[in-house]
Order: sequence, then structure tokens, then C-alpha cells
Amino acid sequence: MAGLATVFGSGAMTNSIHDIGDSACILAIGTNTNEAHPVIGLEVLRSVRQKGGKLIVVNPREIGLVRFADIWLRLRPGTDVPLLMGMARVIVDEGLLDNTFINERCENFDAFKESLKNFDLATVAQITGVPADKIAEAARMYAT
Repeated sequence: MAGLATVFGSGAMTNSIHDIGDSACILAIGTNTNEAHPVIGLEVLRSVRQKGGKLIVVNPREIGLVRFADIWLRLRPGTDVPLLMGMARVIVDEGLLDNTFINERCENFDAFKESLKNFDLATVAQITGVPADKIAEAARMYAT
């Protein structure tokens, strides 16, 4: 929430809770949603159980959502950013991008791509403790 407050001026969500239940893929990172936000947790489960949504859980702890997850990335604490950079690199390297969106709405994307060069899967796997193939699988699921 602190990041939201810094970027958007408010720590509140920028989407409706109901939208979560209609998501095709949910990435739950560093959260124990069912315990801390039970209403949101119900929407995540609605997406997965009723709508066929995919769920990727990124958490060192085996939280309740893990049993519903398509992929559980059990990373070392404090390694969220390298994991996300590794996933982004897979998405960029494999061309799983929405180029129209990038061209119309993103600035300095080339600089972002350059920042990914040190986050190859072998390095990210070593840092996070998550196998490289699982990182790539999660990136592909998230991007498609």
C-alpha cells in the first residue's frame, strides 16, 4: 500500500474488488490474502474455482491460497524484486508483450529492457531459490 500511496497519492486499491474475481490470471505476491483480506481472498477463489482463472502464489510461506495455486513460487524472503525482474526478462525475451500498449502508454521501455540484462534465469534462480523452469512457467502463464 505504501507503493500505491507514493505513485498514485493513495494507498487504496485502484480497481474494484469484484474485478479480481473476473481475472484470467492472478499473481499474489507477498500477501496472505485469505487471512489479511478475506473479501479479496473470496474473489481470488471465485476467479480460480468458478471462472477458470490461473493463480500464481509467490510467498516463502505455505499460505492458504497455495492449495488453489497453479504455481507456487516459494522464494527466499526479500527476493521478490529479482524474481519479478526474471519473469519480466522471460516475457521480453520470448516476445510475450502487448506492443501496442507499450508503444501507446509506456515511456523509456528500452531502458527497462536494458535493466533486465543482469536477470537471466540462472542468476535469478540462484538468488531466489526458485528453479529457473518454474520462474519461466510463471512468466508465461502471467503473460498469456
